[in-house]
Amino acid sequence: MSKSRQIKTSIKAIVKYWEEQDLNDQTENIKDRLWDECNLNFDWSDAEICCWNCGEKLRLQRCHIIPHSLGGVDKPSNYVLLCNECHREAPNVNSSDAMWDWIRSNKLQGVEQLIGYRMAQALKLFQIRSGKSYTDTINDFIKEKNISNDAVNKLTEFIKQSGTAFFDNYCSTHWGDGFNIETRYFFLKKTCDVVKEKLTEFNIEE
Repeated sequence: MSKSRQIKTSIKAIVKYWEEQDLNDQTENIKDRLWDECNLNFDWSDAEICCWNCGEKLRLQRCHIIPHSLGGVDKPSNYVLLCNECHREAPNVNSSDAMWDWIRSNKLQGVEQLIGYRMAQALKLFQIRSGKSYTDTINDFIKEKNISNDAVNKLTEFIKQSGTAFFDNYCSTHWGDGFNIETRYFFLKKTCDVVKEKLTEFNIEE
């Protein structure tokens, strides 16, 4: 059995390298820089503790920009720091630009910053598979079924009382990594069905 390769480059060395690259980057248009805080989901002061893609504070892995199998070397310039799930999603290609293009394309915008990377991705997945957004799905149901405001208020109270019980009853994690995107999609799909059921029930009670 072959021995696994030992990565010699430290997390601190990776952070320091990219920090120096930004300081030396004289590109005037900030969007054209290889990386910049404005294009990332975390503050650079947290670069040693936050995933460089999703921005969450999870255990970090040193991810090759160009994979070892394609000639990637064990140097700070060939690494970014990613959580386990983002590491699995990252591009494995012979291109030094692909990684940063991918990371920058996942920059959260507006309300996405409040709900986080994985829930934002799950909502996009919901829209792709159902043909409309989660919010539009619920709002259209309310209009089609003439759901009253009182029924909506009862639903809101029901959700507050339920808390995280729904997650606990229907969802789990792999090795404590947290809920992945597909699990969150299932949560959205299932809660959409429950919301419709409860709205109908509360509407009939009136």
